[in-house]
Amino acid sequence: AAAADPATPATPYGPTSAAVGCVPTADLLATLSADPSDPKPDPDPDPDPDPESQAQASSSSSSSSSSSSLARTGLTTAQALARRERYGPNALDRPPARALWRLVAEQFEDRLVQILLAVAALSGIFSYVELRQAAAEAAASASASAAAAGEMLRAFVEPLVILTILVLNAAVGVWQSRSAEGSLEALKRLQPELAEVLRDGQWRDGTDATELVPGDVVSLRVGDRVPADARVLRLRTSALSVDEGSLTGESATVQKLPGDEGLAPDAGSPLQDLRAVVFGGTMVTSGSGTALVVR
Repeated sequence: AAAADPATPATPYGPTSAAVGCVPTADLLATLSADPSDPKPDPDPDPDPDPESQAQASSSSSSSSSSSSLARTGLTTAQALARRERYGPNALDRPPARALWRLVAEQFEDRLVQILLAVAALSGIFSYVELRQAAAEAAASASASAAAAGEMLRAFVEPLVILTILVLNAAVGVWQSRSAEGSLEALKRLQPELAEVLRDGQWRDGTDATELVPGDVVSLRVGDRVPADARVLRLRTSALSVDEGSLTGESATVQKLPGDEGLAPDAGSPLQDLRAVVFGGTMVTSGSGTALVVR
C-alpha cells in the first residue's frame, strides 16, 4: 500500500494493518463502507417532519445496508476514485534519488567520525611542523639527510592511517545506502501488477493493483500474490494458506481464517497470530477466497 506521507491521510485503522486483526468483521465493514471522501448521496426530496427521528432511522439503516452491500457488491467507481484521491495509489513511494556526493557527505555527519577528522587534521599539522624541523636539520647537516627522510615518512603515518580508515568507512556506508535502495526496488517487484476486484457489483479481472483503495473487495486464488493488506471475508474452498516467508522468514505456510474466526487477541499481536489478515506481496499457496482491502 501507499507509503506513509504527511500529506496523505491515514486509513481508518492507522499506519499499520495489525490493528484490523482484532476488529470484528461487522465493525470493519461499517467503518470502511462509509469514508469521509465518499460522494454524498442526494438529499431526500420528501423529508420526514421529525428531523431527529429521521436522522436516527436513516443513520442506522444506511449503516447496515452499506456494510452488507460493501461485501456483496464492493465499492462503486465513484467511491473508488474519491478514495484514491484521498489515500493515493496502492504502491510503495520511491524516494528521490540522492547524488553520490550527498551520500558521501552523510557518512561524515556522525560525531565520532567528525572527532576522528579533527584528530587527523591536528596530527597532520604536528607532522608538518616536524617535517619543517627535519628539513632544516637536513639542510644544516648533509650526513643526516637519510635519517631525516625516514623521519618525514614516519611523521605522516598516523594521519594517513586515520584518513584511510575514514575513507573506507565512507565507502562501506555509501555501498550500504545503495543496497537499501536496491532492497526497496526488490520489494516493489514483489507487489503484483494486476488484481481481481469487485466494483459496482461485478468482478473485474486484470485491474491495475495500484488502483486498489481501502474498502475494495479482492479475489484471492492459488498462485496469486496478495495485492494489498486485507482482511479475509470468506473462503471459497475449505482452507486458504499463504506463504509469509518474505515477512517472517519462516518457510511454513500460514492458514488463514475468514470473518471473526481468526481474530487476534489485541493490536500488538505478532504477524503469526494475525490469522484473519493477509499481507501485500505474500503468495497464496492453496485455496481461494475474498478479502477486504484495509490499507
